[in-house]
Amino acid sequence: MNNPSADPLDVEMLNTLRALQPEGGADVIGELFDMFQSIAPPLLDKLRAATAHGDSEALYKSAHSLKGNSAALGATMLAAQLKELEFMGRMNDLHGAAEKVAQVEKEYTRALDAFDNERRK
Repeated sequence: MNNPSADPLDVEMLNTLRALQPEGGADVIGELFDMFQSIAPPLLDKLRAATAHGDSEALYKSAHSLKGNSAALGATMLAAQLKELEFMGRMNDLHGAAEKVAQVEKEYTRALDAFDNERRK
């Protein structure tokens, strides 16, 4: 699943999250984005390390964790790519995992840019 023209974020999901924000309350999207920015980089590091060391269990666990966080924030394209990595780890088949991690990193950057744009709304 590599469609660079697809929107990296599910706008409906973000609108649902915005609806949880009480008027005058904290910026829900901003807080979730900040949390995601602190969680994601170490998990991306673990994905790279797992791929480099042929550790399919670590690949599975890291991809699973980051997939859940991505999906919860509406980063559906990123979550879909992580699902593929998660499956590779679960099946102990790391053929092509390094390339998939590189795709995940590109999609992560697209998601961050999109989150920044949403945050400014």
